[in-house]
Amino acid sequence: MNKIPINFYQDEILYSVLARYHHRSGNVDNRDTIEEAFGTRNLVPTIYFPTHLNHLASRTFLSSDELIEKHTLFPLYSCFLPEKRKLEILMFMKGSSKSSIYTKIGTVAGSICTKTGLYYCPLCVKESLYEYGEGYFRRGHQIQGVFICHIHNCVLYQYSQTYSNESRLSFIRLDEKKINYEVKFYEDGKLFEDIAMIANNAQYLLDCNLSNVNQNIIYNKYMQFIRNRNLLSGNGTVYQSDLYYEFSKFYSNDLLNILESNINIESESNWLKMLTRKPKRVTHPVRHILLINFLSRNFSLFFSKKIQSYKPFGNGPWPCLNVACSYYKKLVINNCKVTIDYKTKSPVGTFECECGFIYSRMGSDVNKDDIYKIGRIKYFGNVWNDKLKSLTLENRSVREIARLMNCDSKTVIKYSKLNSIIEEKRIKEKTKLDPATKSKEEKKRKNVNLSINNRVDWGSRDNEIIDMLKSTYIKLLNKEPMVRITRSLLGKTILKSALIYYYLDKLPITRNYIDEITETTEEFQIRRVDNICEKLGSDGEILKKWKIVRIANLRSNYSNKVEERIRYNIDKYNNYLKF
Repeated sequence: MNKIPINFYQDEILYSVLARYHHRSGNVDNRDTIEEAFGTRNLVPTIYFPTHLNHLASRTFLSSDELIEKHTLFPLYSCFLPEKRKLEILMFMKGSSKSSIYTKIGTVAGSICTKTGLYYCPLCVKESLYEYGEGYFRRGHQIQGVFICHIHNCVLYQYSQTYSNESRLSFIRLDEKKINYEVKFYEDGKLFEDIAMIANNAQYLLDCNLSNVNQNIIYNKYMQFIRNRNLLSGNGTVYQSDLYYEFSKFYSNDLLNILESNINIESESNWLKMLTRKPKRVTHPVRHILLINFLSRNFSLFFSKKIQSYKPFGNGPWPCLNVACSYYKKLVINNCKVTIDYKTKSPVGTFECECGFIYSRMGSDVNKDDIYKIGRIKYFGNVWNDKLKSLTLENRSVREIARLMNCDSKTVIKYSKLNSIIEEKRIKEKTKLDPATKSKEEKKRKNVNLSINNRVDWGSRDNEIIDMLKSTYIKLLNKEPMVRITRSLLGKTILKSALIYYYLDKLPITRNYIDEITETTEEFQIRRVDNICEKLGSDGEILKKWKIVRIANLRSNYSNKVEERIRYNIDKYNNYLKF
């Protein structure tokens, strides 16, 4: 089959190539050109996603892949599509499928800044006239949401001929006589910089071969960059209100208005939330560009940076922190089990040494010395316990043993008692077989001198603590920023944590008062909402739900009771302001 004498210019949209060929071919009927190029007369030329490209490739010196990669807008959308759908669209463009590519690629439901015709840069046209003797339409100038030329930074113009005044079968060629050569620029400033950023990064997507990137890879990269900005919880949930707050500070409302990309924070289906949740829908590339630029500040870095697995405690190895072990503070633990704390949603690492010592701590690790910190000891192990037994038999004091074993005095007492119970059972079993050993074992056991001072007046202690708690409670309620009233916080504030944690059953008045004043997470959220609404209402400000949620720093999964409280306050204060 003879080749069609077509020359392809740099970044020229395929539609423009065929329009120039039709003008030179001498064909009177547009269908003749369509048949020569695509092998059928039953086809309407399209600007963005042409089909029948296998046949066109057979009539030119470029493969169908090269035609798609260098002369269509498919590369702009490619890396934001699911892999399966990407391959389907490529198949449709190469073949003769009548399936709607526009629906599959998301331009029907997710279109923004729609362009109804062809666009050009007057300076680019001048350069092409000088170099090639004719002008042409570039791919980058046809992208929705691109308003300036990425080369010259001047404003793009819409070509005077459009489909509205031409047949759908016609080929609209760039005629230099119909060009507006006046060069216009946006005023310098943040808005111009952002518009130029959109144009440059959109061209980057066209020019760089990102065929190995798909929607799932993009999502994983988002999560990595969001985590680096501390906007991701330990269990992988994005702090949407914080993300929205930082995003809205980074971009102006003017830019988002121009790009038809304003965000309704109250909507669960706004495009920012859609991009930062498990991908289910396709979103316009320009909105991806906005998010990528916000997260990375460097477009090429975003795509070149490898996705790293989440390791909040580093790569290891980690130290054994059992003071009784010969490997103490040596890096001998090779495995770290990471779980998520159900309250704080922070990562928790659990480390287990061969000596049986198991400890955990909450992450993530910030500096190299964090690996020597213990959050909680889950199991002491036989090596630690044997050391405790030997120190106990040496008649050392509880405090001295606690210092040597790097633990609390109560831990020494607890495990010494436990060892004593175990020892009694062992003696009983042993003396059943050999009664002569009974007196010897009992004498050894009496050397363990660990006693607890039970001479405490718990009644007066109860009254003393309740007085401290009442004054502390008032101070905590007025504290800024607000804090949640918990048993732990109360104990730390009055410096009586041990009494409140371990002896609350001996302090009935204190126990009842603590049960009365401590807050659940939901109750604390309601108190925050009430406080914020009272401040806004007293300033005469109209209350809005999104603002209350943002200031109160509420997560998206707050309860129905909190929702009802927000609405109650809005009705209460807004109705008051009307009068």
